[in-house]
Amino acid sequence: MEIKDVLVEGTTKKVFTTSNADEVLIEFLDTLPSHLAKKKETVKGKAAINNAISSFLFEYLGSYNIPNHYVKKHDEKSMLAKRLEMLPITFHIWNVAGDDLVERFGFEKYQVLEYPVIEMTLKNEKLNFPFINEYHAYALKISNRSEMDQMTRIATKVNAVLKSYFQRRRLMLGDIRLEFGRAGNAIFLGDEVSPDTFVLYELDDKGQVVNPDKFQIKGSKKLDVYQAYYDLFFNK
Repeated sequence: MEIKDVLVEGTTKKVFTTSNADEVLIEFLDTLPSHLAKKKETVKGKAAINNAISSFLFEYLGSYNIPNHYVKKHDEKSMLAKRLEMLPITFHIWNVAGDDLVERFGFEKYQVLEYPVIEMTLKNEKLNFPFINEYHAYALKISNRSEMDQMTRIATKVNAVLKSYFQRRRLMLGDIRLEFGRAGNAIFLGDEVSPDTFVLYELDDKGQVVNPDKFQIKGSKKLDVYQAYYDLFFNK
């Protein structure tokens, strides 16, 4: 297989075409995503960590028959994936009330939610990533009702499967961001599933959040947090 041209270059990843027209190579970068850093910031070593965790979790989700774009790990910092037409929608699912939900709706901080809150934003930086609902998506001709149903169903299942995975380790999946793409008439989970797209919290014996900053990527020791995520999966 030959790696060819850059198809997309984003903040945290580069996507390359390959000699197989149906596959792309996704190369992870050491830069932080915009929701974690207001200006460009590099954390040396995060690319390999995110690639390892995404590869592991895509395989895990695939074992639950969740359709996703993952093909195989290529090298330390990259994976091969099914080529998708990505849809400019981010699904953001909350299981714990983080700062943003607290500010907008007055939830108690770190409140474990009885029912997940699902929100959607438009992936458009010029418009400051506005919140949308399914009717905006139809009006903007981003997706049709069948695709929206597929995305919602997959997002809900991903959240349930990963919540269960982490709860067995006395952790709570606080929130997670998911992106999707189409191939033919089918919808697939795309992008990545990594510390850049989800947050974990430790739980006490009563199921309440404790030590909330342990898995929060902020402050001066960001690489330590990425390493803590890596150790959770691979250095048990």
